[in-house]
Amino acid sequence: MNSDLALRQFVSLWTKIRLDRIITRGGQADPICSLCRTRQEKTLHMVAKCSYATTVWTMIASNGNFQLPPLQDVHRLYPWWELMLGAGNAQADHVQLLVYTAWNLWKERCRRVFDNKGMSPANLVAIIQQDIALYKQAHTQENIDRL
Repeated sequence: MNSDLALRQFVSLWTKIRLDRIITRGGQADPICSLCRTRQEKTLHMVAKCSYATTVWTMIASNGNFQLPPLQDVHRLYPWWELMLGAGNAQADHVQLLVYTAWNLWKERCRRVFDNKGMSPANLVAIIQQDIALYKQAHTQENIDRL
């Protein structure tokens, strides 16, 4: 899995659909982060600094046995991504965990914006862990040989 490509695709999608961009183009939307409801919706805030996102990342780090890097001095998404990759030595499982977590934070944001529904950080973490477990199960050599 190419972590740089994954980040570029994720950032491209996220920045195109952010609510503040929709508003500047004449659309109707609330510019406040739908996850924490306290700050303006910006990419770095939503994926890394939002209180909801940081709770999810803390739980993921605890379950994934890696330390979250300090984020006080991080003001851009790419340095944050590099710090996160370094927290797990950029091994494939660690990159997969980061990508799935970021993707599911995005999906939770969309669930709140478009479906007017939301889930707790613990439930979101459970979904992330279940998705990864199912992916690994589906890609075991035994299951691949059955095809």
